[in-house]
Amino acid sequence: MKKTLALSVAFAFVVGVFGIASAHIGTTIYVQNVDPAKITIDGLNDDWLAAGYEVTFTQDDMEDVLGGEMQPLDDFACVGYCGWSLPPDNMLYWYIAVTDDIHNADTPDDGGRYKDDNVEMGIDADHSGGNYREGIHGEQAQQLGFLPTPGAGIAQNYHWGDAALQWIVQEPYCYVAFNIDDLPNYACEGKMAIWDRADVGGPEASDRHVLTAGETIGWMIQIDDVDETPDTRDCQPGLEGSEGGRSWTDASQFNDAVLLPPSEDAVEPSTWGGIKALFE
Repeated sequence: MKKTLALSVAFAFVVGVFGIASAHIGTTIYVQNVDPAKITIDGLNDDWLAAGYEVTFTQDDMEDVLGGEMQPLDDFACVGYCGWSLPPDNMLYWYIAVTDDIHNADTPDDGGRYKDDNVEMGIDADHSGGNYREGIHGEQAQQLGFLPTPGAGIAQNYHWGDAALQWIVQEPYCYVAFNIDDLPNYACEGKMAIWDRADVGGPEASDRHVLTAGETIGWMIQIDDVDETPDTRDCQPGLEGSEGGRSWTDASQFNDAVLLPPSEDAVEPSTWGGIKALFE
């Protein structure tokens, strides 16, 4: 089959099965289906490589959310894998490796972790968008932080929002591991449940989202890069790009994340690059 025809068939498959993703901010994230038995949350990517999972994004898919220029590659670079699993596991997975020239982690409070080198994520499971700081902060969408080297009294995994919702980033609903053997470079690997509605009463009072092939969720991923000047971000590379400057408040500025089907139903990996280009 000629490449053009193959791409047309693949695109028709996406339109027919998934539907065209709604208008979005920044880069569309294509999330591969993964086998939970093949991934160990240990901060290493050997299991992702052994299973043949593909890189989801690099720094080339990002823009500075602050509106400035991206840092040169000798200052900041990254590679990320994103995955999702079918029930009963029913979790999002990720592995993100960051290449940095200077590591900075000296902010003394959890709420200010954006002033340190760290990974930030936003989750809008039902893709409803809107201001998630209104009402109970974090009930309908969440902003999460993962800090490679927390100081004394600082949580490594953190939910910006109502303190009663910190259970979102704790086991058994969120597992995270870091590899910091080569600082200032580091890696962050994790898996987590996501929620249509998170309740301060705990997981039993909340509505857990059931991940389904073909659906689109909101998933924002950005990486704060802080160098010599304390409490100042030199750059905030994010998949939501410069249009996502209000993603810390507005879930409508999270990325569209399309959950790709299990491998037996999936289009050939070589075709997804062409499909991605058609969406953007």
